[in-house]
Amino acid sequence: MIISAVAWVLVNVQEHQGRRWVETRLFKEFLLRGFLRCFATFHTAARQMPTADIGVPHQKHLPLSVGRKDPHPQRHCPAAEGQSLKQTLAHGLRQTIVNFQQQSHHLTIVTYLQRIVAESGFHGYGCIMFRLAHISDVHLGPLPKFARRELASKRITGYINWRRKRSSSMNDGVLDRLLSSLKSQQPNHIAITGDLVNLALKEEIELMRGWLESVGPADDVSIVPGNHDTYVPGALKDIVAAWRPYLTGDHDDGGHPFPYLRERANIAMIGVNSGRASMPFMATGSFRSKQAEQTKALLETAGAEEKFRIVFIHHPPFVKATHWHKRLVGSDRFRKTLAQCGAELILHGHTHIESLEYIDGPHGKIPVVGVPSASHAPPPVGSDSHKQGARYNLFDIAGQAGSWTCRMQEFGYENGSSSVTQIADRMLIS
Repeated sequence: MIISAVAWVLVNVQEHQGRRWVETRLFKEFLLRGFLRCFATFHTAARQMPTADIGVPHQKHLPLSVGRKDPHPQRHCPAAEGQSLKQTLAHGLRQTIVNFQQQSHHLTIVTYLQRIVAESGFHGYGCIMFRLAHISDVHLGPLPKFARRELASKRITGYINWRRKRSSSMNDGVLDRLLSSLKSQQPNHIAITGDLVNLALKEEIELMRGWLESVGPADDVSIVPGNHDTYVPGALKDIVAAWRPYLTGDHDDGGHPFPYLRERANIAMIGVNSGRASMPFMATGSFRSKQAEQTKALLETAGAEEKFRIVFIHHPPFVKATHWHKRLVGSDRFRKTLAQCGAELILHGHTHIESLEYIDGPHGKIPVVGVPSASHAPPPVGSDSHKQGARYNLFDIAGQAGSWTCRMQEFGYENGSSSVTQIADRMLIS
């Protein structure tokens, strides 16, 4: 009752503040240190209360939104008989996070709730909620000034292509508006799956480092290279040196970073490099045996720990994903690795179009999701262009091993539009 009363005061004070969320030091400490743990650590010797067979007395759901209205016949009924206290709290917390996440004026509390979950041992009760945003093929423009001698390579064909096509269809105004919309969704993490630059010029690489810092801190943003980031020999070394905090794992040993592993709550994010320098007029990628072995080890370890495993790669790894000269060399090796070890989700870029395909895993099909370029201006209404306007995808992940859920939402520019809107909403895993 005391906890319910304090929650009522803290949550419903918004009714007296024009429904504005009140963030106080007391409230944050209450959530992060005392709220769930005081329930989860009940001990018979300390509280004279059994922990295995009882839920919150007379309260089936977490009392975070209790107000002055009469009790709801379903929400305020006694907890199900035999349901443990922790199961009751986990169910209520999961529903509370979902409810708050659907209301823009409550988004500030979602971060605190997710941190509680990460710190309080509720992972096994299906109550995590992790929001991942995905963009790709940024192709940051315009091109900086450069010496003509820098075009004495494959870059000359890329420069001509930029001037003929991409300079007019890709611009930072489109990217800026898309990124603003993405940030308003308050994702826990952002994945960028390659082609951040155009010709891998040294000036481009340095400018991109500044842009990445504007997107977010390295702990919250993960990138993998694309074929444009590794456009010429030596470019991979340059981008690793400049962008290293964004494309290494949680335990960077200073060596070659790929594949890398980043773990957040019970989410395991594995970054794979398919970018390599290729011949002129080619945009192929590569997935070789050494990287396959290392990726397999990371997937197996994360799977044994019952993590939700997400693989980031630039080139699409499914059959007939793109033209021959843009294919992933070693895609069969990639699919074999995933067929053996499994994963829950694969994200890629490269094609500049939305796509949802599936590859085989050991326990069923694995969704493979592609997203259009983050900087491509929307074609005019009635255009026959196969390219799509800039988009980003959001993935809301909850549950536990064996019963994951993943909701996917697409946001971006419809043809002829100048504003970012929601385009699709689907349950990818249920």
